[in-house]
Amino acid sequence: MGHKVWCRCDIKTGYLYECEIYTGKTGQGTEIGLEANVVKNSSRKLIQEEFVKHITFDKLFSDTALLQYLNENELTNLYATGTVRRNRCDLPSLVKNKKNLKLARGEFKWRIKKDVAFIIW
Repeated sequence: MGHKVWCRCDIKTGYLYECEIYTGKTGQGTEIGLEANVVKNSSRKLIQEEFVKHITFDKLFSDTALLQYLNENELTNLYATGTVRRNRCDLPSLVKNKKNLKLARGEFKWRIKKDVAFIIW
């Protein structure tokens, strides 16, 4: 049994604004959408204060549905950038196909799914 610490930090200063300790699921069953909820909850205060327009996060939190939600939702209207795990089910074949990952230096490929762009470089 382990714990996770969710943190919201400023990219320019490194200042920690918000921290939440996750000790495990509450109740029975699996927690579907846990990562997306972490991003939504941690950015809620920033949205209310109209403080931020672009957030970044790592591959644990990145999925197409979350990125689309953040862009489409009138209350958030956030742009987001994140790395991604190739095994996510909703990714285009460009990202999932290993031979697409062999690129020359300076070369890149991209695809767009709805309003979400996928870039490999």
